[in-house]
Amino acid sequence: MVDAQNALQEARKHLDDLQNRAHAIQVETLKISQALDRFRDGLKLYNKGGNDDLKQAVEAFQKALAEDPEYEEAALYLGRSYQVLFEAEQALKYHELAVKLQPAWSEALISLGSMLLDMGNTTDAIVYLRKAVSVDPGNSLARSHMAQAYRLTGAFDKAIEESREALRLDPSNAQALLWLGDSLRATKQWQDARDAYRQYVQVTDFDASVPEKIGFYFLGNPFTRAFSKKRATQEQVYRDQRNIGFFGLCDCEQRLGNLARAQQSCLRALGYDPEDAFSYFKIGRINLDRFNQTARKETLVDAQAAFQKMLAINPDLEES
Repeated sequence: MVDAQNALQEARKHLDDLQNRAHAIQVETLKISQALDRFRDGLKLYNKGGNDDLKQAVEAFQKALAEDPEYEEAALYLGRSYQVLFEAEQALKYHELAVKLQPAWSEALISLGSMLLDMGNTTDAIVYLRKAVSVDPGNSLARSHMAQAYRLTGAFDKAIEESREALRLDPSNAQALLWLGDSLRATKQWQDARDAYRQYVQVTDFDASVPEKIGFYFLGNPFTRAFSKKRATQEQVYRDQRNIGFFGLCDCEQRLGNLARAQQSCLRALGYDPEDAFSYFKIGRINLDRFNQTARKETLVDAQAAFQKMLAINPDLEES
């Protein structure tokens, strides 16, 4: 009789334990489901991109993390939201949390590396980007970010190498084409740089007939507009990057002596940014070159007009 009672008590304990475990699983499942709902809400707001939307997205991602403290995607997008809102300390905190929660997640490593580049911390950026390359060597974006980091440190040969590897992995990687062009231009490889810029402006041509050319990294990157304290719209980012590409092409063509093509490219650059003092400076130089070739006085007049426009926009420009 005693044995039967003991067995019954033991069975009841097992049953209580199973019920407690089942309840705990239900609670955890509910939390995960609620965290997912909050994350989805936040993602919708994040993708809208407005300042108020981003602030609401922060709240949603915070709620998702509160429900599931190990939700790495919520941590990453919380960091990205803070980044776009120019709250660097919080952005860094949650980017680092995402990487801590998922150390081999290449997307988080690339995002953290990119943010560190935006903050001017190229040393730590390279560390995280190298990790991204090591865990995901076939990731073209990781390679192009490495190229950007090397370019910013003046390691142009390494930047060229990483850009070319990124393009081998994804020939339509616009970012890699731009860093390749910039790095080749910095090392005075004018013809190769020109070819890279030509490809770049083709890939970033949204009127192109090939739909996949619209897969353009810079759209959505809030820090593309240097020195701006406002989040760049997709249209602004697009215009900025087209301007940069055509200016690079203009510079290369001028260095190669193709003055008509050079001026045409600088005019295209100005079409995307009418306040681009560098393009006006380059047009002035192009017209000085034309005067040296032809001795036509009107080219000096055109050069003077371009330099005056440059100085009106930015009187402190180094080239002045």
